[in-house]
Amino acid sequence: MVLAERMFTRRDVVAVAREGQAPAAQIAGDFGISESCLHRWLNAADVEVGHRPGVTSADSLLARHCRVSVTISWPPEVRVIVSPSIATW
Repeated sequence: MVLAERMFTRRDVVAVAREGQAPAAQIAGDFGISESCLHRWLNAADVEVGHRPGVTSADSLLARHCRVSVTISWPPEVRVIVSPSIATW
């Protein structure tokens, strides 16, 4: 099952891993990723479908958009006072 040359998406890798026909280490090796990367992708997929608590990619994108919108709307003198290391949002 050598798939390293084939183009694949994260969704493809997660689907193959969910079938459970091979150990995670073998699947990761076949796709050319590390086993820890495969486990992170599986955990993220669980969050996306609601099987595990966490922040979905859509929620993360919305929060990022809100932070950027608020930062851009602040006057320049406030942007200097609030540095990224101080801000906790």
